[in-house]
Amino acid sequence: MTPLEPPEQHDTLPGVPAPVLTRQLIGQDKQLSFLAHSHENGRLHHALLFEGPNGVGKATAAFHLAQHLLVLPGGSNATQTLHLLDEDSDEFRQLANGTHLQVLHLSRPFDAKTEKFKTMLTVDEVRRIGHFLSRTNTGAGYRTVIIDPADDMNAAAANALLKNLEEPPPRTIFVLVSHRAGQLLPTIRSRCQVVQFNALGYEELRAVVTEAAPSAGTASHELLALSEGSVRRAFTLLAFGGLDIVNAADQLIGAQTFDADKAAKLGDAMTGRDADIQYQLLTDYLASKIARAAALRANTTDLRSAMQLAELHGQTSDMLGHAQIYNLDRKQTVFGLIAKLHAKFSEGLL
Repeated sequence: MTPLEPPEQHDTLPGVPAPVLTRQLIGQDKQLSFLAHSHENGRLHHALLFEGPNGVGKATAAFHLAQHLLVLPGGSNATQTLHLLDEDSDEFRQLANGTHLQVLHLSRPFDAKTEKFKTMLTVDEVRRIGHFLSRTNTGAGYRTVIIDPADDMNAAAANALLKNLEEPPPRTIFVLVSHRAGQLLPTIRSRCQVVQFNALGYEELRAVVTEAAPSAGTASHELLALSEGSVRRAFTLLAFGGLDIVNAADQLIGAQTFDADKAAKLGDAMTGRDADIQYQLLTDYLASKIARAAALRANTTDLRSAMQLAELHGQTSDMLGHAQIYNLDRKQTVFGLIAKLHAKFSEGLL
């Protein structure tokens, strides 16, 4: 049988199974049980917001729920666990290929002109929901709309989605995957039931990484610590030289004097056509580094420093957001961020 190859997404990682193909979800048993129990008792909300860190299984859980609603559409014959489609069935192949008539998965679209994925989930994508729901429901089960991630919607897309959430058709479930739910419109958030997903524990993450990437050997403590409970981040660090990248950044930030030449070289390394993942990895790490420092200061009651770091984190998030939206020069973005963090380190703030 031909191996399943789901359509490539903006966040597809080579060698890592897509969420639709992931059969086992570790570390989120309570969340999956809650969903199964809600369906069994007829209390499954029509709009669910799967909220939590990136890479902990939210999209996988969305596809698990979609399959469960296809396998056991009636609440009376549901169970306490989510049931999955037979992976050898035609129905599962349709789901994996993105052609199932009862499941719609929306994410950032591919731009044929630039040969890259767009930086936003556009209104044209969200308008596909109307067409999807206008068709006759061909099966006995629910129709599921998965928006992954909902954080990527621009304002027009968010407003278009809001109209669908306000008047949902019968037996239709919306699942919004969110890594940064604070960016969603309050009106969207208010219409959803939040299901909070957690970062994996240290041993859970080690088990997942060791099983999925046995060639890497036992995952190092440094790798697991930097992954912060995210399976996706762990795989990214493993596959794309992540440890070398973050160590280079830390050396520049913690140096006695700022080495502009080395900072420029690191920025250069992030500008290649195939460096999208490395750039995202580095900028995510630097933003996380600031957030961790702020939390540490707050725990030591150094509230003034914590507030300064929180402000720096906000400025950094805004800068990276603008760089993405307006396609600004990555070299300058990385150089400027490294220089700013070095200055804060020299002040004793980081």
